Amino acid sequence: MSAARTSLAALLAAVLTACASSSKIRSDAEVIAGNIDVARRAGAMRCAPRELATAEANLEFARAEVSAGESVRAAEHLRDAEHAASKALELSKDCSAKPKQPLVVKIDGSDRDGDGIPDSADRCPDEPEDYDGFQDDDGCPDLDNDNDGVPDAQDRCPNTPGPASNAGCPVLEPSLDSDGGGVPVEYKRVVVKSDRIEIKQQIRFKTGSARISGKESFEVLKEVAQALRDNVRIRKLRIEGHTDSVGVDAANINLSQMRANAVMAELVKNGVEPSRMEAVGYGRSRPVASNTTASGRAQNRRTEFNIIEQ
Repeated sequence: MSAARTSLAALLAAVLTACASSSKIRSDAEVIAGNIDVARRAGAMRCAPRELATAEANLEFARAEVSAGESVRAAEHLRDAEHAASKALELSKDCSAKPKQPLVVKIDGSDRDGDGIPDSADRCPDEPEDYDGFQDDDGCPDLDNDNDGVPDAQDRCPNTPGPASNAGCPVLEPSLDSDGGGVPVEYKRVVVKSDRIEIKQQIRFKTGSARISGKESFEVLKEVAQALRDNVRIRKLRIEGHTDSVGVDAANINLSQMRANAVMAELVKNGVEPSRMEAVGYGRSRPVASNTTASGRAQNRRTEFNIIEQ
């Protein structure tokens, strides 16, 4: 009887400790959520997008883990969220400050158009050059500085020639993809199609978690980020998370959303602007193979990158 009472007391103590831990995590999560909101309103989307995305993703992971009873994992995510939120707040302190106007230097008062080229050497002393880094120093504005046929006003790379189909920026190779979309095939792990970025190996996650797993997964995401940086025509990419049919629908949707968020956060870390992406979790609702076989379920557990605006 004494041993039974001792065991019961130990079990009760463990339950109370877990409840107290979960309560503290939820309380800390609300504080961090407030800091994230302050950082966002201070302009973190502009001044600290990577830190803001990391904080938001880890906060969601922490909430999901504590709901699943995983207090240790939740605490780890919460520490990452707190660190990123603090960094976002720090970087956003001067974000809303009015930028200083550039100083126009005139040479000996003999630069009437203020383009930095003395009137004595300026072929157009009353018409300033419009951009820095022009190929000539004649002082005259160039409508198409790199002579690629794309007017500088619409050219995203005004000093480097490139086709109009790529907004005046160079493409890496002239070869086309298999769909004939005109996008060069240049990457080892991804292929840029006209409607999507196709990955040759799926992103892996720890079982039942949104933590990205394996060096190869991170290498694939680095190439997805590189493809987005290279292809400025892609204005909006939808990162889609999909699961197989195992488990409860609500849990699958939540897991797929968290995984899509984690992928987006990793792309932001690799230099992709958050405004060019959105993350959506579809759970089991869009299978590409039968869920009755192991191979089919493996195909359905996937991440897709679909171009929705260009």
